[in-house]
Amino acid sequence: ILDAGPLRDTTYSDRVFDINSGGILTLNSLTVTGGRAPDLAPEFASETHGGAIFVRGGGTLYTDKVAIVGNETTDNDTTANAGNGGGIYFASGAGGIVKSTVVTANSSSNIAGGIYLEQPSTVANVFLQSTIVLNNLDAQSSDNDVAAVGGRKFTSLGGNRFGNATAGLVQNARLDD
Repeated sequence: ILDAGPLRDTTYSDRVFDINSGGILTLNSLTVTGGRAPDLAPEFASETHGGAIFVRGGGTLYTDKVAIVGNETTDNDTTANAGNGGGIYFASGAGGIVKSTVVTANSSSNIAGGIYLEQPSTVANVFLQSTIVLNNLDAQSSDNDVAAVGGRKFTSLGGNRFGNATAGLVQNARLDD
């Protein structure tokens, strides 16, 4: 179990993983919990995403048999697009494969308590296989499990189960495939 830490007051923030451009992170058979993205001033809104994992443009995430549970974003600035992706945030140009993974009980102060895909300026694929994304919360309460913007979509490799998500968000799959 990888835990960001026991301190849970409003002055403490620490996401569990931050994958930079060119970075590759492979997670296998573990739990990622306790992550909390920082609540920052509006000019730093781009740093408030990804409670557990923030995959920056050019970064890659591979998960297999992973649980992403009990992470959050806490940005309370309603004027900026901030605090997305309580579990995982994929920035424009980020990619990866999320396989046999459970994303649950995460929360977002904006959109997508589970997994969020940022609008692409450069497209990298995010594949989902045998992944469950359920019971996550967000402040918008519209796409509280998974969300994507700007036409970007997940690509399903089959066997996925989603809770609340926008129809058509996952290419080649139903939301309960």
